[in-house]
Amino acid sequence: MIKESIYLSNLIDKGKEDDFVKSMVESAKHLDGHEDALVRSDKAISMLTQKSNILSKSIGKEVGLKHHHSENVHLGIIKEVTAKSVILENAYNTETCLKFSNVDILSEEEIFEWKKNNFKLEYFDLTAIFPSKSDKKHLIEMFKNIGPVIDAEIIDVYNGEQIDDSQTSYTFHYSLFERNEKDYVEEFIEGIGGITR
Repeated sequence: MIKESIYLSNLIDKGKEDDFVKSMVESAKHLDGHEDALVRSDKAISMLTQKSNILSKSIGKEVGLKHHHSENVHLGIIKEVTAKSVILENAYNTETCLKFSNVDILSEEEIFEWKKNNFKLEYFDLTAIFPSKSDKKHLIEMFKNIGPVIDAEIIDVYNGEQIDDSQTSYTFHYSLFERNEKDYVEEFIEGIGGITR
């Protein structure tokens, strides 16, 4: 059974769809499932076509691909898509060529979780002044939804002598994947009326 699966996978890899369908039909004769085999072969070809279409539309964008056998995740920018494979360029300018039949495309959520668990995160503190009537719960939710921010918490709240009575100072502790995204976070806070300190 394993040898048969490898043989069928190799047929798809080599672009021999007709031979693949014939083999599935032959296999089905032994299992009394001629029509089921045709449906399965059509589904397999359809899945490969769908992968090819999705990846072709994502050229120049970041994707995550998980290898079926090794379960390794390959993250990178799509450089090229051929009839049977995709070429990714990673952060180190190294290219990797992967066959459609050997990988699954990860969702944005799966890529985000994988990065959180595998990348070294950058941590920062940012103090900003907002009107005292600002709601702490809404401020932290807003901060967490700033594009590059991975996670955030408020670690200090101050409304003492050094600032106006109508204002409160909040210190946010947050994490990013990239250090250079820190400027974007500060610009965002200033853009919504926060005064950074």
